[in-house]
Amino acid sequence: MLDQLASLRLVVAEQSRLIEALRVENAELRARLGQSPRNSSKPPSSEGYEKPGPRSRRQQTDRSPGGQPGHKGHTLKQVTAPDEVLIHVPAVCGVCGESLAGAPVASSESRQVFDLPPITVWITEHRIRHLRCSCGHVTMADVPAGVGAPAQYGPRVRALGVYLLTVQHLPLKRTAELISDLVGAPVSQGSLVSWQAEAAAGLDGFDEALVRGLSAADVLGADETGIRVDGKLVGCMRPAPRH
Repeated sequence: MLDQLASLRLVVAEQSRLIEALRVENAELRARLGQSPRNSSKPPSSEGYEKPGPRSRRQQTDRSPGGQPGHKGHTLKQVTAPDEVLIHVPAVCGVCGESLAGAPVASSESRQVFDLPPITVWITEHRIRHLRCSCGHVTMADVPAGVGAPAQYGPRVRALGVYLLTVQHLPLKRTAELISDLVGAPVSQGSLVSWQAEAAAGLDGFDEALVRGLSAADVLGADETGIRVDGKLVGCMRPAPRH
């Protein structure tokens, strides 16, 4: 009888140990199901195909999507003087198959396509003549301004490079690739750097005048990059009174 009681106690102890182990494992599995890279230290790439969709911060309203009543649209409209007009005439009748050569025009409709012309480099050659006078002296024609090398890029290509670097903030390599792919001009990164420096030098005096004007202004604006804090956008341009 005592042996049976001791055996039962061992069984109960083993079952208690197993129940506790299963309880701990169950808690760990439940915790893992509720984890994501947003509430754990795991990288986003570990989500696999179960990654949840992005949440929109827009508040739900009763307005329908798209343009609202009273909003002026920006539909593309035809122009009165297109750059090119192509006439399309049917060759044969759509019913009897008779030739329509010389047939009168019953009506006509116009459809316009807005597109870019072929973008390519336009090469202008300047031939500088040297003329010999009866006295024997040879005089060379004046070289046009900005033409200082046997082959060079003109002001429009340079302006495009400076614009992409300064306004669009493209890296040097991507700017050179874009100009080469878009207009067929293989521009080097060194040329882009020199063009930007030349453009900056052309602003000498402007920045000083700008500083003087801002210093004399009654109100200044501080442009700060906005960030989201607790779902709200913080940081914007605001006037700051001068002291």
